[in-house]
Amino acid sequence: MSEFAYYLYKNSEDVIFKNIAEEYGIAALTKDKSLTKNQRLTLLRTINPVRDIDDFSKCQSLISISTQHDIFCWNKKRYKFRVYRRFVKLLTTSIYFMSSLLVALPFNYSILFSIRAMEKISHFNIWQKIGLSSYLITLGLMICFICLNKVSKIKIAERLILTNRL
Repeated sequence: MSEFAYYLYKNSEDVIFKNIAEEYGIAALTKDKSLTKNQRLTLLRTINPVRDIDDFSKCQSLISISTQHDIFCWNKKRYKFRVYRRFVKLLTTSIYFMSSLLVALPFNYSILFSIRAMEKISHFNIWQKIGLSSYLITLGLMICFICLNKVSKIKIAERLILTNRL
């Protein structure tokens, strides 16, 4: 789209097409349509714009671009506090390890369950056992990925804010 607008500007030399081509070009570089022109230009003027654009696109739900004091700021006020961020990281990490136990649970039935529970499981037919095992593994993996995603977004956002302080 920006290339098309640039060709229109070249052919007609109309300033409107030049501005449109610049807007689409900068939007394509920053990988975001919802930012204002000032925010896009601020993002391009960071210390390491290539890495910062990729990192910002990953953790955009947590931070926003400010054109005033700091380049990046937290969207929610509670994330400004380091104690809260550490608590969230600790909580999601502990949930991650608990969900990894869910993944390992089908392989350790006999160790973790009582004899009574093992008798109930032994009466299941093969398809029920496969279904139960696949359910536990899938649930555990989904929770693991959600927790890892949350922790990594917080870490990336912290790094972006720290490296681009003015």
